[in-house]
Amino acid sequence: MVTGMSFEAAFEQRIGGPVGMASTRFDEAGGTRTRNPVPAASVVSSLHDYGRYVQMIATDGEIDGIRVLSANSVREMERDQVGPLRNENDFAVRTTGIDTYGLGLWRDVTSTTDAGVVSSGNGAYGFYPWIDRARSSFGVLLVFDSEHSSEYAVPYSPRIVHQVWAALDAESGPGTLPTPTVINGR
Repeated sequence: MVTGMSFEAAFEQRIGGPVGMASTRFDEAGGTRTRNPVPAASVVSSLHDYGRYVQMIATDGEIDGIRVLSANSVREMERDQVGPLRNENDFAVRTTGIDTYGLGLWRDVTSTTDAGVVSSGNGAYGFYPWIDRARSSFGVLLVFDSEHSSEYAVPYSPRIVHQVWAALDAESGPGTLPTPTVINGR
């Protein structure tokens, strides 16, 4: 406990409250209350709450005029955290096709200076939040495909989002990608 608070209390005070995530909790795992949450697996949230979180990250740590994270913290989240430890045999890497990871997000497209251009956060059943800095857009595709494996659901969600991007491009022109860029997987 770096903060002297439980993970749940620290989240509510520092992130959930300021972002307006009233329906998000980290203290349940499989419907059972726990004092030791697993942030990547024990969250219970709503589409509204998660959309606000993604919006806050997309706007460099600020939402509704409230600074939640510094812009530098958001850039650090989007920076490569794997480096030379890349493992192409890792299950998640084989599933997403992306071998570069930030803090809590995949780095789908990056600039050659390591800046995040498109970031995402695939869920095992196809849930797909994304931030596209080239198009100044973000969103959350809510999918729950429990009948298929993650090898099926995870790759199909980005395909749906690519259709969204094509519609955005048709409406307002293609996004402005930094040159050169690196497309990681997909």
